[in-house]
Amino acid sequence: MAGKGGKKSKKKTSAGVIKGRVVSETGAPCAEARVMIAAGPSHPDIAALCDEDGRFALGDLAPGEYELRAVADEGGGVLGGVDLAENGAAEITLVVGAEEVLTTEEMMGEEEQPDDA
Repeated sequence: MAGKGGKKSKKKTSAGVIKGRVVSETGAPCAEARVMIAAGPSHPDIAALCDEDGRFALGDLAPGEYELRAVADEGGGVLGGVDLAENGAAEITLVVGAEEVLTTEEMMGEEEQPDDA
């Protein structure tokens, strides 16, 4: 809470937006799929609900690399990565496969499985 002065102390915002679509493997839009940020720079705790065309937008985000998680009512889920530039907008299409849900560990490369000897 700075005092009133003749100087502007506010920096230009570097917030950006990630827009995209969630679709099934056949390309059909996943209406009402939920999209949230699984990992990335410090960000508001936000999620988006897709419209009838499967479109969503997550705004007021700092620049950086983000992992998004989409979960469709059909039971499928997917993680996808996107790089957001300063003051930028990024777009991504997340394809949800009903038979496979990727976990955060799988996306981060921690999917070690023991060998059957």
